[in-house]
Amino acid sequence: MSKPFVSIILPCYKEERHLLESIHELSKVAKGFDFTYEFIFVEDFSPDKTAIQLKRLESTLQHSKFIYHSHNKGRGASIKSGFNKAEGDIIGYIDVDLEVSPLYISDMVEALQTHDVAVGKRNYFYQLTFKSIFRNFLSKGYHVLSKRLLKYPYSDTEAGYKFFKKESVFPFFNQIENNHWFWDTEFMAKVYIHNLKVIEIPVEFIRNDKKQSTVKPIRDSFTYLRELFKNKKRLSKKNQ
Repeated sequence: MSKPFVSIILPCYKEERHLLESIHELSKVAKGFDFTYEFIFVEDFSPDKTAIQLKRLESTLQHSKFIYHSHNKGRGASIKSGFNKAEGDIIGYIDVDLEVSPLYISDMVEALQTHDVAVGKRNYFYQLTFKSIFRNFLSKGYHVLSKRLLKYPYSDTEAGYKFFKKESVFPFFNQIENNHWFWDTEFMAKVYIHNLKVIEIPVEFIRNDKKQSTVKPIRDSFTYLRELFKNKKRLSKKNQ
């Protein structure tokens, strides 16, 4: 059996504080890959020095592609940009802050021998602060509501750690409408509708203290709720 070619998409937005350290860790882990791979960095018009750092690496970083958006398009749009440039028969994406270790990549790829989609199921490790407890409360509430509305059985749809067979998701991938953080929920809803075989792999989530978070819990919660109900309405119309 031939080894797979794996395209790993890394959306980048305001990653200046930890980007070089993360790329060093990725490169170290990649030396142990038992498959051919490419990294696809998608820079989403960051206001900091993320793009500058990436451009300095273009001539030296092996097995890598670089995409630069001319304006900020959103996380979902960055994943789609990477997907459309990917050459692998297996494609995945992870968050470049590495709050979930790249060591799990090989487990995801191996799982796709018998599944269509492999998803990280996060176990959280973080300091007990009001902010972290509040964000966890909102996240748990969102998971419960989204499962009830969209009827899928998955435990963690929002993890930025997903791998899939290109041929399995190709029929619907570019039909995903949301270009921002809700992209993950819409993706998993379509995976469920298309009866793809999914495995959830437990992963440790460790908060990266160097990261400048782009998440606004209250604002984003209302946005997610609005998108949830819009998605539910769309699905109901299609099933009529």
